Amino acid sequence: MIKRISLIAVLAGSIILTSCGSDTSGGAGAAGTRQPTPVKVYQVARQDLSRTLTYSGTVEPIGVASISPDMPGKIQSLMVDIGEPVLKGQQLAVMDNTTLTYQLDQAQAALAVARANKADAEKNWQRNQNLYSEGAISEQQNEKARLGDQAAEAQLKQAEANLNLLDHQYSRTFLRSPFKGVVTQRGFEEGDLVNPAMGRPPVYTVMDITAVKVGLQVPHNEIDFIYKDQAATLEIATTSRRSYPGQVNIVNIAADAGSKTFYVETLFRNTDGSLRPGTFGDVHVEVERREAVLVVPRTALLDGNMVFIIQDGKAYRTRIEPGLITPDWVEIITGLSEHDTVIIEGGYTLADSSDVQIQTGEF
Repeated sequence: MIKRISLIAVLAGSIILTSCGSDTSGGAGAAGTRQPTPVKVYQVARQDLSRTLTYSGTVEPIGVASISPDMPGKIQSLMVDIGEPVLKGQQLAVMDNTTLTYQLDQAQAALAVARANKADAEKNWQRNQNLYSEGAISEQQNEKARLGDQAAEAQLKQAEANLNLLDHQYSRTFLRSPFKGVVTQRGFEEGDLVNPAMGRPPVYTVMDITAVKVGLQVPHNEIDFIYKDQAATLEIATTSRRSYPGQVNIVNIAADAGSKTFYVETLFRNTDGSLRPGTFGDVHVEVERREAVLVVPRTALLDGNMVFIIQDGKAYRTRIEPGLITPDWVEIITGLSEHDTVIIEGGYTLADSSDVQIQTGEF
């Protein structure tokens, strides 16, 4: 009786072990087959591909003018304010020129006297030349008349120079914009005394923002990729993330002594005035370009030169020769053809010839 009970226990244990052995796990189906691995794919296609270097910099105006009088004086009137657009030659301010006005009147009168003296001295010399040729006066008298004419000529030139100087000083009391731009600073009020030698702010600052420039600091291992007139794009961190096309304008051949970087100036048109000096932006410089080449997303690349290609529901490891590699894309030199389907997500855990299932949503 005891032996029979033991035999039943052994048989029951065998049934339990057999039942456990038929259980599935890790994606296996009811018949013990493994479920296909879900993957995301990309169909190989041709497109233009470029590699860019990105640098950060501050937007600066293409031109800046600090407008102040040549001589110390009092501001008589200010005609524009901050933010106003101005034209080339437009009058911005007037310095007190009352004293200069009187000096100009005096200089004009002195010039009239000098012209009259010159005319008289010239006629006197002409008369003395005729008398000397007839022997009526001595050579000494004739020479004295000639010297008198020369002295009158010198006095006339001095009077003209003095008038021109005062006229220039008078014209400089009218402060004008040297170019078309926008007023970005006003340093004084009407009635203030201005002395340029004191180092105070200018009366006005005018900026030309029809174009802007962005200075870049390029490391020595990248400067060989940068050249004048190279295409560049400026991107400003606004809500719209707007981009502005431009080009490289200056490439310094000498490195900065401290940072060992090279100064590069990029230039961008600003016809609508939306680029504002003082803001911060990223400049992208295209240093390499491929047109109409086969590409795959960079996430498809495994171990540097391997991808998984899908054929008849299976994934096959395929060796490729990569070309230009950017942060997002890889150029395919050999190993793939247009319209091949490659895995871009879910391939890291696959073995060669694994069954896969293409997914369109998130895993």
